[in-house]
Amino acid sequence: MKRVFAVVLLALLTFYTIVGTVTAQNAQLYISNATARPGDMVEINVNLAIDNSFGASITLVYDNSRLTYISHRFNGVMGAVNHARNGEIRIAYASGDPIPAGTVISLQFSVNNNAALGAASIRFARTEVGGQNGLLNLNTANGGVTVQTVTTPPPTTAPPTLPENEIGCRVLLSNILTNTERLIRETVTFRKNLIDIWETAVIDLLEHLVGNMIALDVPNINIVDIINIITNRQR
Repeated sequence: MKRVFAVVLLALLTFYTIVGTVTAQNAQLYISNATARPGDMVEINVNLAIDNSFGASITLVYDNSRLTYISHRFNGVMGAVNHARNGEIRIAYASGDPIPAGTVISLQFSVNNNAALGAASIRFARTEVGGQNGLLNLNTANGGVTVQTVTTPPPTTAPPTLPENEIGCRVLLSNILTNTERLIRETVTFRKNLIDIWETAVIDLLEHLVGNMIALDVPNINIVDIINIITNRQR
């Protein structure tokens, strides 16, 4: 990788030496921004806002207390990356055709698990962009990653499962049946007690009535008729 980087950089320097000095044409080179949490992966783009560049040599420095460089991806150009120093990324790329405006390289970082909250800067330490007639005047804008806190969602209460609902229904049904049986037993007992009281009263009445009839010497006493009369009144 170091050898490839050296070859690309040498080609660029040779090109710039041949074509001449800095031109009056302006170009904007800027780094994108992102927001992430500790442990996240994040992608940062280096963008060029001019259509007629042919290559560049760029050195970036980044906050390695919060970020760890993982990999890179060039976009339509031949290039190489050197990451020999932690916290520093050297980039060289070139093309035989004018490079269109847009993203020239994407860099992947991971946010350290122990990263402090706040801004993890990624900034230009050195920039040279070559155009058709030499180096371009550059306006640069740094970027970086804002490390934000990890939010823990509130715990959720799961609804009762079907087996629990079935158990609840069975318990309720069992209680209903138990109470119904108790009411039936109490009703039967009450009715039996009522019948016993009624039968005792009827017998007492018959004995009293028959005794009076006998005492009065009432002729043609028919006990069966008397019982039928009282029983029909009861109904």
